Amino acid sequence: MGRTRHGKIASLPPEMRDQVNLRLLDGEELRSLVRWLNAEPGARRMLAEKFGGELVSIQNLSDWKKHGHREWLLRREALEDARAIREQAGELQEATGGALADHMAEVLMARLLRAFRAWDGSLQSRSGKELMMLRGMCREAGEMRRASHSAARLQLEREHLELERRNQSEFMKAEFDKWLATPEARERMMQAQKKARWKHDRLRQVFGMDPLPEDEAEGGCVGVSRQAQNALRETLGMEPLPEKEPQDKGGSNPASDENGDSSPTEHA
Repeated sequence: MGRTRHGKIASLPPEMRDQVNLRLLDGEELRSLVRWLNAEPGARRMLAEKFGGELVSIQNLSDWKKHGHREWLLRREALEDARAIREQAGELQEATGGALADHMAEVLMARLLRAFRAWDGSLQSRSGKELMMLRGMCREAGEMRRASHSAARLQLEREHLELERRNQSEFMKAEFDKWLATPEARERMMQAQKKARWKHDRLRQVFGMDPLPEDEAEGGCVGVSRQAQNALRETLGMEPLPEKEPQDKGGSNPASDENGDSSPTEHA
């Protein structure tokens, strides 16, 4: 890793420093680069702030070309190599059906067997050195193979867990739908509605408010929209809530009993 540099070229803004490196790579003469840099407003501001306005010289660029520019070239080559390796690895994985490490280990093992048969018994001979080299390569290939198998096994476990979660969710939904269709479920829902209605009326009474009219809460859930209540009632096989009727301006709020007689609404 290159050391941190503090010269004039190293102190240029990154975009301008990259331009210098690219122009050096293209073979531009140092004299031409010096004229360009000393005319750039961004470079002149930097020179005024850090170097007392002293302009860039040919010697500055020459020193940069020997050191900073070489480090830039090495980084550029490393990035290009990394991109090429990644592309080649993708092509190899596709060509081998995702079993690159397995194929590599098999090829190396075959070469190791052939080298072992041709070995003359000396580790200093050409066959002995080849044997030792292939042995080390087989060890590395084995590590790669184990890592590849571990990654594949982990992916299979993830897919299995996702499938189980999906199946369990669908099973629970189906069981809940079946339960909703039972008389027990209907009874519990009605009891919950009555309890919620009673609590709501008590709260309104505590705060000095009139109870909800019967046509707003009859057979419904307090605090839940009529559309949501009707959707639930349809799921349970029940009739939708009756439509609201206009209130009497006199303030009367009749409620009908099972026989159709009208009587004032009573609340607990």
